[in-house]
Formats: sequence, C-alpha cells, structure tokens
Amino acid sequence: MNIQFGNKFYAGQNIYIKNKGNLRFGNRCTLGSFARIWNYAPITIGDDFMSAGGLTLNSGTHDPITLEPKAMEINIGNRVWCAMNVTIIAGVTIGHDVVIGAGSVVVKDIPNGCIVAGVPAKKIRDIDRTNIDLYNPFDT
Repeated sequence: MNIQFGNKFYAGQNIYIKNKGNLRFGNRCTLGSFARIWNYAPITIGDDFMSAGGLTLNSGTHDPITLEPKAMEINIGNRVWCAMNVTIIAGVTIGHDVVIGAGSVVVKDIPNGCIVAGVPAKKIRDIDRTNIDLYNPFDT
C-alpha cells in the first residue's frame, strides 16, 4: 500500500484504507479496530498516536458551492489520543498532546495541549504535561 510506518506500529482488525500512499505514521502508533481512512490527500500522524476503535480520517471533501470534489491534508501531532468513534475531516491540523473524546467530529484545527469533545469538537480544558517524562512516563 506504500504507507510509511515508524517503528512499533500496532493495528487492530478490519481496517479500511482507500488509496495507496498518502499515509504516514510516526513511531509507536496504535490504530484501533474498524478504522476507516480515506487518504485522497496526505495524512500525516505523529509519534505516540493512539486511537480506539472506529476512527475515521477523511482527507476528501467537496466545495460547498460548486460541489466539485477536492482533497485537503490532515496533520496530527505527537502524543494524540482519539477515543472511540472519532471522525477527523479534510484540512484539519491537530497539535501535540491532544485528547479527543469519544464520538467527536473534528472540523477545525485543534491547538497543542488540550482535551476536545463533541459534535463539532470543542475545547474542554487544557492539559499540562510539563512535569511528565513523555518518553518514559512509568519511570518513578
């Protein structure tokens, strides 16, 4: 499929990927079962990404006036967690250190360091990870 993977990639069952190429995963990524990916434009996912089941990424859309199809990139930062049944649409950029709540539909960019949830997804609160060793969180 000409998909780029970093080291330590884990995937659940029944994952659908529309096209060859246009999909890049960073290191230590997990893709839950029943994910659906429509990679018409490039989709880039950073390091330490986790998704529960039912993730949908769709980089294809249509112009709302002309209905002409178009493709727009999706960029997902490092240390992003998507809970069950999250949808991320074309043209969205998600920052680093983000949690996306179950059933959320992401239609706008998300800044670094926050929790978002809802339809459409909105910021719930900030995440402060300044005192956490992000590369070995279980080392005490």
